[in-house]
Amino acid sequence: MSASEAQIKAAQLKQELMDLYHRVFTTEDGRRVLENMRWRAFYSKSTFPMDFNMYVVASREGQRNFVMETEAFVKQGAEGTPRLQSQAVSATAEERPQ
Repeated sequence: MSASEAQIKAAQLKQELMDLYHRVFTTEDGRRVLENMRWRAFYSKSTFPMDFNMYVVASREGQRNFVMETEAFVKQGAEGTPRLQSQAVSATAEERPQ
C-alpha cells in the first residue's frame, strides 16, 4: 500500500468514525447523553475551583476538551464525505508521473 493509499484509508476510517458519532449523538438518547456530558465536564462553567489547584483544573479541562471533541466529531459526521472524494483525487494526482 502506497503512502497516499494509506492516507486515503486513514481518512476513510476517520470519516466512518465521525459518521458513527453523528448517528449516535443525534438521536434523542444521544442528545440527552451529550447534554449530561456537557454538564459533568464543565462545558459552560469555569474549570477553575475556588481553591485553585492546577491538577483539578487540568482534569476539568481534559473533561471539557473531550466533550468539545465529541461535538466536533458529531458535526464533522453531519458534513458527509465529499472531502474524502477530493482527497482521493488529489492523492491520485500526486502519484501521476510528471
